[in-house]
Amino acid sequence: DRQWYARPRSGGNVFIDVRDLGAAMAAGLETERGPRRYMAGGWFVTWASFVDELSHTTGREIKLRGLPAPVLRGAGRISDVVSRILPVEPEITSEIAYFMTKMVPTDDAALHAELGISYRPFRETMRDFVQWLVDDARIPPDHAPALTG
Repeated sequence: DRQWYARPRSGGNVFIDVRDLGAAMAAGLETERGPRRYMAGGWFVTWASFVDELSHTTGREIKLRGLPAPVLRGAGRISDVVSRILPVEPEITSEIAYFMTKMVPTDDAALHAELGISYRPFRETMRDFVQWLVDDARIPPDHAPALTG
C-alpha cells in the first residue's frame, strides 16, 4: 500500500470505455457509408483529475507528487537500464514516462458527428472499472471501500 504516487506536473491520458469503443466499432461497420476512418480516443483526463476521480471512486485518498516531465522521463530511462541488469519488473519505463508526459487529447469530432457516438461520463467508466477490479479479485475490497461497503 503505497502512500503516494509520482505523476507529471502536466499531461494526462485518454480513456475510453470498452462499451463505447464497441459501439463505435459497430457503427463504423455500416457498409453503405464506404471505407472511412475515425478517431476514438475517449476522454482526455489530466493526471491530477484522474487521481481525484480514482480517490472519489474508491473512497481512498491517493496522494500525488508532481514531478517535472524531464525528471519522470529520466527515471524511466534509468529504470530501463536497471531492469536489464537486475531481475526486477520496473514500475515505470522510458516508454511509459514518454506517454505520460506527451499524451494529447484526440480529435473524436467526426466519430460523434457522423456516427452519433457519445461517450458515457468518465466517472461511470471509472466506477465500473474499479468495481470490476474488485469483483475479479484483482484488488482487495478494502482498496475500494466506497464501492464495497
